[in-house]
Amino acid sequence: MAPAAVLHLRPSGEGDSSYFAALLLWDLSRGIRLRSHLRAAWPCWLVLLIAIIALLSHARYGALLQYSFTIRPWWENLVLQTQSIVYVISRLFVLNGMNIDPELTVALRPDPAMVSGTIGLAALTLLGALSLRRFPWLAFGILWFLLHLLPTNSVVPRLDLVNDRQAYLPMAGVALAAGVAGWSLLQRCGPRLRRSAAPLLMAILALFTFSRNRDYRSEIALWEDATRKSPGKARVHNNLGYAYFLAERHAPARDEYLAALRIDPGYRLAMNNLIANEEALIDRIHRVAGQAIVPHAAARGLPSPADIGRSR
Repeated sequence: MAPAAVLHLRPSGEGDSSYFAALLLWDLSRGIRLRSHLRAAWPCWLVLLIAIIALLSHARYGALLQYSFTIRPWWENLVLQTQSIVYVISRLFVLNGMNIDPELTVALRPDPAMVSGTIGLAALTLLGALSLRRFPWLAFGILWFLLHLLPTNSVVPRLDLVNDRQAYLPMAGVALAAGVAGWSLLQRCGPRLRRSAAPLLMAILALFTFSRNRDYRSEIALWEDATRKSPGKARVHNNLGYAYFLAERHAPARDEYLAALRIDPGYRLAMNNLIANEEALIDRIHRVAGQAIVPHAAARGLPSPADIGRSR
């Protein structure tokens, strides 16, 4: 059944590419030896090999892969992604710290934060590997987390070093390990504490979940949250400005476009958006005043709809 299920995986899915390794991790955490796993799951690994060959031979995916390595060298990306993974781990302890477009500061030259983060990540990986036999639940949680970050945060460069959505699937392993650890800890406590601690923890987590979900109630709310958490990132201000523009809130849209241009004066998309916003405001004033609308934007040499919008 597993090879048949694999055929339904999307080649572009970031989590799908770690499906096979997740099966191996599951078996190892249950005490199954590597040789026994390979004997039973060799069809899955054969499908993976065929899929990799097909993917690399596909013209579009091959071109995308070649473009990725023009962004930055693989070794440089590996150094930067090590710091990115440390950032993702830190989000597990900052309950209101999730951000759709984080303003991540990374460095290629060693500094205390980089060195300590790299050592901590290596120690975490080693802890997961050494815990496979004695504490399989802990090993599964740690290695699941790291495993599902590999497709997006390793040697293949991406334009964005990290996004909060990349933590969603990896967090399942952390949640499992934390749940087992919490349950074991509560068993050592009195019955009164056990009855009160779990509901309290669930209420706290539900509160932060509700708070984060509210950020997704509209595009404006989502990008307003991002600007509070990434005030120095031009793309965030541009995207918030465009959300205001779509809502015909032209004055705050202007403020956000100008903020983006102050951060990055050469940001052409923000400049186009600012021009389109000002023209829309002028047209709106003409409509309100009952006057004839000025000639169409294309006739005045202004940005076309294809040249404005949010940054991806």
